[in-house]
Amino acid sequence: MKTEFRFIIAAMIASLCGCSKSGVPNDPLFAGVENSTYAEGTKLIQEQLQIRFPKGNPERGLKDFLTEQGFEVSYPAHQSASASRVASLKFGASFCGSQIRVIWEADAVGRIENMEARYTDTGCP
Repeated sequence: MKTEFRFIIAAMIASLCGCSKSGVPNDPLFAGVENSTYAEGTKLIQEQLQIRFPKGNPERGLKDFLTEQGFEVSYPAHQSASASRVASLKFGASFCGSQIRVIWEADAVGRIENMEARYTDTGCP
């Protein structure tokens, strides 16, 4: 009985501490983000993404880059040109960790129309 209880406690601690990525991707685009406030990090990521993937560029480059950095990219169920695409990456502890989300829209031929980045926590009680 004590062994089962210890196993349960160990599993709970492991899930709270997180076994996910320990930090932001190792790319200059994300330099300085992890040690910044959420507002500063959001601004930094937003500015860097807009320089690297300006409006009018093919969204494929953005999607490929984010996927290579470990982001999970999701498209809406209906593939309309105006529907938002979302890429997200969580890191740090799985409970009260951090995340980066990139939301963008593309035109009918797949060119970026607008893009927004958010650096936030993963939700703490």
